[in-house]
Amino acid sequence: MKSFYSKINQAIRLSEYDNEEKESWTAKDTNEFWEKYLKNYLKYMRYENKRVGNSNDWRLVYLIDGSAFLMDIYGTWDEEGNQKLKTNGGHFIFCPSAKYCEGGMDYEKWGRSQFVFGYWPAGEIMPKYHKNKGVEPYLNAWNGKKEALYKGSGFACNEGAKNFYCTAIIQQNGWKIPNDYPYKVRF
Repeated sequence: MKSFYSKINQAIRLSEYDNEEKESWTAKDTNEFWEKYLKNYLKYMRYENKRVGNSNDWRLVYLIDGSAFLMDIYGTWDEEGNQKLKTNGGHFIFCPSAKYCEGGMDYEKWGRSQFVFGYWPAGEIMPKYHKNKGVEPYLNAWNGKKEALYKGSGFACNEGAKNFYCTAIIQQNGWKIPNDYPYKVRF
């Protein structure tokens, strides 16, 4: 996860040299974001499109180290194709082993073999944790208290919650799985 975090944010910084600051980037969808802002700045083996049920379109990118990530980037557009809000964000789901991403985004795998990151550099979602940053562990609605990463929120890292915050727990522990982590992680 630490390596992915470094690589994806380095690619974004490199892209900023050609495409201005990330806070000003806009894309109508994942494909446009990939083609314009990431594809030429990241080392990867291949990529493909994924769609799971009625969810957003996802791009699956296989990295050269055997890991992979899924991303969905979305904007807010009106019927005439004009951007309604400055939005260039979405989700990055990292899989330490590419095989865990091949079926697409899967809530049952979050915190176990898929790890959720958020990307909202213009601050549309939780500006305190995401504004002016690149790809960061997902912290939407977090109150800043460590115990809230584990319980007390629908985003917490535990059975019965959505496990969005599991990645943040690992990051805050120096990118190591803490002893009190609620799941067995599959690599």
